[in-house]
Amino acid sequence: MFKVFIKPRLLHISFIIVDLKKPQVSILIPNYNKAPYIQETLDSVLAQTYTDWECIIVDDHSTDNSWEILENYAEKDSRFKIYRRPGHLPKGGNVCRNFAFELSKGEFIQWFDSDDLMYNSFLKERLNYISNPEIDFSVFIQESKFYNKEKKNRKKDIIHDFLMLRAVWSGPSMIIKRSFLVKNKLSWIPELTYFQDIYYSIYLINLGRFELNFINDWEWRSITLDHLGYKSDMINDFLINKSQISIHFKALRYLCNGDVLNFYFNWYCYRRVWDIYRLNIDNKQSPYPLFSYLIAPIQFRTISLFEGVFILLFGFISFLFNKINKRISLSFLFRATKKHHSLKVSKI
Repeated sequence: MFKVFIKPRLLHISFIIVDLKKPQVSILIPNYNKAPYIQETLDSVLAQTYTDWECIIVDDHSTDNSWEILENYAEKDSRFKIYRRPGHLPKGGNVCRNFAFELSKGEFIQWFDSDDLMYNSFLKERLNYISNPEIDFSVFIQESKFYNKEKKNRKKDIIHDFLMLRAVWSGPSMIIKRSFLVKNKLSWIPELTYFQDIYYSIYLINLGRFELNFINDWEWRSITLDHLGYKSDMINDFLINKSQISIHFKALRYLCNGDVLNFYFNWYCYRRVWDIYRLNIDNKQSPYPLFSYLIAPIQFRTISLFEGVFILLFGFISFLFNKINKRISLSFLFRATKKHHSLKVSKI
């Protein structure tokens, strides 16, 4: 993009061309009702030692004073660009993320959340790694919390954890080359109300080249009962959509097949039932929608009807154990799911 300044000088016209280059990094943030936290988040962006960035925040029509705070920061620094989710698009964090990506211009994409904090050298350090032409994205993990540097078969361990629905890393842990996302048409799945980071990462690690870096350069702030992920589990999971189950099956198929796929899909379905039951039973909500998960393995033919009945029987027993000991209950259900599979879970 160029700006042209015209300077009259007698009968001559001089053109001074100033190159307004695109920002190197696009920081993309969805927001919904995070007024108590977003100011500190944006202050941490302003404090970056690396300054060639744009920060695009898409507000999901917050009902608190988030928008007023965002307007103040947009007036303070033109690198902050604020938008509300267009009315024709469905509500949701993933929709806001995709919309922010469409508006972005940076060579590198940095996802972030509106209640987390960047350390001062966050961008500067990450750019040193992502400039490597041999990789498509770079992941930054706290060494003490996850994988030891010397651990062998680390990539297999990571894939295993994602298949077990454990978030080895989240969106803010990654910096990604824009060209890679565009080439593979990768976006966040709008229909999902949970495990968004896991699904997004599954597609990334299947299609891209990446490296792990054990650096603690940002802070994830858990807001307990106010945390969006917790509320999603408490509310939205009773509104089960068959497309969500189908999306998960397709995502797992990216990383495995055959008996491995069958096991992980079955375990996913029954684990979700266990989680939702445990979280929502005190609210006395109807458990009827959970049957979508219970019969999904039979519908996708990952188990037979007989095997399904067997697992459901042990699943019911595990629910009874849930009142006594949650860990024993979950272990019991896991062993029942594994019963008809020769797969050794420690291997992929």
